Amino acid sequence: MVNVTISTTLSSAYSPESKLAIDVLDEVSGLNHNVQRFPMQTSENGTFQATLQLPLGAVIHYRYVSTAPLEIVEYTPNGEPVVYRSLLVTRNAQIKDSISAWPEKPYIAGVGKLNGIVTDSDTDQPLADVLITVAGLQSFTDMTGRYYFENLPVGVHNLVAHTLDGSYLTFQQQANVVEGLATPAVIKLQAAPEVQGTFTVSLPNDAIGAPIRVAGNIYQLGNTFTDKQTGLSSNASRMPMMTPLGDGRYSLKVTLYAGTDLRYKYTLGDGFTNAERTMTGELLTRGFIVPDKDFEVEDEVASWRIANAEPATIMVSVPGNTPPEDSVSIQFQNGVWNQPIPMWPLGSNRWMYLLYTQASEEANPILYRFCRNDQCDLSFDPASNANPYPVDFKNPSANSKEVTAWQYWSPPEAPAEVEVIEETHNQGQLSGVEFISDYHPSQLNRYRDVFTELKKMGINWLIFTPSWNVSMANGLPYLDSDPDDTMLIRELKELVSLGQQLGFKIALYPQLNFPQEAAVWWETSQRDALWWQQWYIEYERFLLNYLLFSSTYKVDQFIIGGKDLSASLPGGLMTVGENYGTPKNVEEIWTELLSKMSRYLSGETLWAVPLTASAITDYSFFDEIDGFYFEAASNGMEAYLSQDSLSNYLDGVVSAFLSPYAKPAYFGLSCPSFTTNMELPADFDYELNPYHSGFGPANVDLFSQQYFYDIYESVLASLDWVKGVSSRGFFPVMKMTDFSTSVYGKPAMDVIWYYNAITN
Repeated sequence: MVNVTISTTLSSAYSPESKLAIDVLDEVSGLNHNVQRFPMQTSENGTFQATLQLPLGAVIHYRYVSTAPLEIVEYTPNGEPVVYRSLLVTRNAQIKDSISAWPEKPYIAGVGKLNGIVTDSDTDQPLADVLITVAGLQSFTDMTGRYYFENLPVGVHNLVAHTLDGSYLTFQQQANVVEGLATPAVIKLQAAPEVQGTFTVSLPNDAIGAPIRVAGNIYQLGNTFTDKQTGLSSNASRMPMMTPLGDGRYSLKVTLYAGTDLRYKYTLGDGFTNAERTMTGELLTRGFIVPDKDFEVEDEVASWRIANAEPATIMVSVPGNTPPEDSVSIQFQNGVWNQPIPMWPLGSNRWMYLLYTQASEEANPILYRFCRNDQCDLSFDPASNANPYPVDFKNPSANSKEVTAWQYWSPPEAPAEVEVIEETHNQGQLSGVEFISDYHPSQLNRYRDVFTELKKMGINWLIFTPSWNVSMANGLPYLDSDPDDTMLIRELKELVSLGQQLGFKIALYPQLNFPQEAAVWWETSQRDALWWQQWYIEYERFLLNYLLFSSTYKVDQFIIGGKDLSASLPGGLMTVGENYGTPKNVEEIWTELLSKMSRYLSGETLWAVPLTASAITDYSFFDEIDGFYFEAASNGMEAYLSQDSLSNYLDGVVSAFLSPYAKPAYFGLSCPSFTTNMELPADFDYELNPYHSGFGPANVDLFSQQYFYDIYESVLASLDWVKGVSSRGFFPVMKMTDFSTSVYGKPAMDVIWYYNAITN
C-alpha cells in the first residue's frame, strides 16, 4: 500500500457549502456497489485534496461526489454523469484533476481536444481496443491505434491507457488541454509476458452442482466494459465456467499477463447477484498483481449469503416449442434492471435459479422476469414483463412459475411451401446472411454458435456490419465507436477467423448509427463548407479502421455505399439558403477515397446500390470498384413482386446498367414480416431490426416475407450473372417470429434453405 495524493479544481461548486469526497469503485461488483468513500479537504488555493492508501500497481476507478448539502455525482462537459476516472497507483503519485460540471450546473468554460495514437513500444504497430480514460470520459482505439476526445474542459487531466486483457502494461500521464487546440498524446505500451493462472476454489455446502463462474475486471473474466447505466459491466454469460474436480472443489485455468491488476470473485450469478461474500455478509472482491510466471491460487468461498438468510428457489417451466439451442434467463430488478443471468437447466423444459438475498428484501423488494438468451427487451415472458414477480424468500412455492408463451415466438407448425421456377439454376452461387448492425456483448456466444447452424442450411457467405455512432461536436459531425453498440475489434476478429475456418466467404459492410433516421439527419443538419470537409474526413477515418482490419485478416469483400450515404453522393442534397448542399467536387472526393481503398484491399470492393423502380444512377467513380451489391427491399419495388415482372426488371434495368462495366453482381434482400395493410408514412424505413418500436404481435405477417423470398430467390437463382444472394438484417441471437427483416426462425428461412440445396 502506498500513498496517492489526488487533488481537483472546480469550474464551479455545486453549492457554496459543498463538501467533496472521492468514491473508489469496484468494477467487478458493479460501479454502484461496494463503494469506498474518502472525504476531501479544501486547501488554501481553493482546490480539494485527499491522500489515499492504495495497492501499488493497481488501476483504480474513481469519481468525485458532492456529499453536502446534497449527494451529487460529478458530470462531464457533455451533461452526463461521470462513469469513472482512472489512475495507476505508483509510488509518490500526484494526480491532478478538474471537475467540469454538476447537475443543473453545466460546464460553460473553454474546451479543447485530445487525440493520439497507441502503439507497441517494440514494434511500433498500432494497438486496437485500448481503453483511454481522461477527465471522466472513455474511448477505445481503433485499428489504426488512434483515439479522439472532443469537448474536453481546459486544464490538466490524468490520462490512463490500459488493455482490456492486460496484455500490455498500463500507461499514465498528465495531459494539459488548451482552449481551441488539439493536444497530441502519443502513447507507447510495453507488452507484458503471458502466464497461465490456475484457480482452485472450495465452496460452502450450498447450491451443490450449480455452475460456478469467475467474475473479474478483465476481458477474460467477463468484463465487457459496457452498460454504463447500471454500472454492471461484467456479463454472466461471458464469464468462464469452472470445472468440478470431483472432490467438492472447482478449477479454472486462464491466460493472463504479468503486471495485470487482477480483481475477481467467485459467483453463482454475476459480479453482484449471488456473488461470494464474507462470513458477515459483505461483498468480497479479491485481487493481486499477476506475477511474471505461471501460478496457482487456492481460494475458499466463505458464504453466498447475507446474515445466514435462506435462499429463494425460483422454478419455471417454459413452452415446449422453445428452441433447444436456447437458454432461459432471469433478470432481477432492485432499483434498476440488472443484466440477465442464465438459469440452470433441469430438463423437460424446466429451469431453476437459487437466489441468495442481495439486500433487505423487505425494504426494497427484488423483482424478476424471464426471457430467452439474455434478450429481455426482445423475447420475454409477457406475464412477468408486464408485472414482474417479487421474490418471496419466506414462501418457496410462491416462486414456482410457468411461461405459457414467449414474445415473438410462435413458429408455424408446417414448413413453408416453395414456389419454384423450373429453369436451370446458377450452380455455385453464394448464399449469405448480412448480420444486423445492432450489437451487445451479451450476444457474442450466440454469434459463435449460429455459424454451424448456418453451415447446415447451405449458407456459405457471412456479411458483418460493424458500426460507429454519428454525433455532433461544436456544430460539426463526428464519428466514433461505442462499446455499448460497437463490436470490439478483437470480437470481430474472432468471428471472422471462425467463419474462415468453417469455410465461409467473409464480407465487411461497415455501417453508421445515426441519432435519428439518416435522411432526416442529413436534411436537418446545419451544413456549411467546414461541415462538409469535416464529414468526409471523419468518414475516411471510419473507413480506414475497417479497411485496415480487412487487409490484416484477409476479408474477401468490402462493401461501401447504401442509402444512408446517398446525401453525400453527387446531387444528394441541394443548397437551401446558408445550408450548403453536397459539394460540387464530390465525384473527385469519392474517386480519391476509392482509389485509397484499393491500396489496402486484396479482395473485392463492392458498391451497395439501393434498387428502386427508377433507373440506377451512374457515377464516374464506379470505375474504381470491383462489383455491385444491389439492395432489393420490399418497399420501392412493389411493382416487381411476380416472377415475370421481376425477371423483366432485372434483365432490363439492372442487366443494362451492368453491361458497360462487366463487373460481378450480388444481391441483398430485405423484407420485414409485418402485415401490408398498415398505414405507414411515405418515407418509412422498411429495413426493420428487432429493436424497432411501434409494432406488436398483431402486426406480424410471416407469409408476406416468405412470398417476397419465394419470388426473389427463384428468379435470382436462375440468372448466371448473379454471383451471390444474401438475406439482410439477419439477427443471429435467437429465432424470432417478429415483424423484423430477420428471417431466422421464419418460413422465409425454409425458402433460402431450399434454394441453397439446388444451387450448391
